Amino acid sequence: MAKDRIAESEEGPSARQGSLVSGQPAPAARPSKPPPPVKVVVTDLDISFGQMVILLVKLALAAIPALFVLGVIGVVVAGLFVAFVQR
Repeated sequence: MAKDRIAESEEGPSARQGSLVSGQPAPAARPSKPPPPVKVVVTDLDISFGQMVILLVKLALAAIPALFVLGVIGVVVAGLFVAFVQR
């Protein structure tokens, strides 16, 4: 098996390009099915307390612009609702 890999690597990309240069079509690739999904269960997380605090502070800071955007969307939707109800 190792000899097959060595022989394959010695051919190099020029051997594969030769068929394209000569005008022959490249062999059609077989469509491959994606592997089935695998269930994963996390049983342990090895993180120090300081790193966890930093992660949660970053999470809190990232939530501020997200809440601002959601607030703007809420105001726009509420304004449209009020405009249609008053008609």
